Amino acid sequence: GEHLTSAATSAGTISAEGGGGGEGGEKAAGGLVALALSQYAERASKDLQYVAARAGKSLQGAVDATTAYLNGDQEMAAEAQRNALSEPKLDMPGAGKA
Repeated sequence: GEHLTSAATSAGTISAEGGGGGEGGEKAAGGLVALALSQYAERASKDLQYVAARAGKSLQGAVDATTAYLNGDQEMAAEAQRNALSEPKLDMPGAGKA
């Protein structure tokens, strides 16, 4: 982002002659440090996008699981109510035998 670009520009270059920066007191806008920061930013951006997408999928999975659980509770409650309202079946020993 903006901070990495600023850091890369301010870092200047690394040279074998010693000293950094550009010619005539001007700062260079490139070099090894700028390249490294650019590559880091590119990689970090992809990683952060992955983490955000993964977190989103995890949260959606939790929502889906909770919804299914609650729907299951409602189905079980409805089944219990139906069973409570149904006619009782009596199994009495000796009933109906003459």
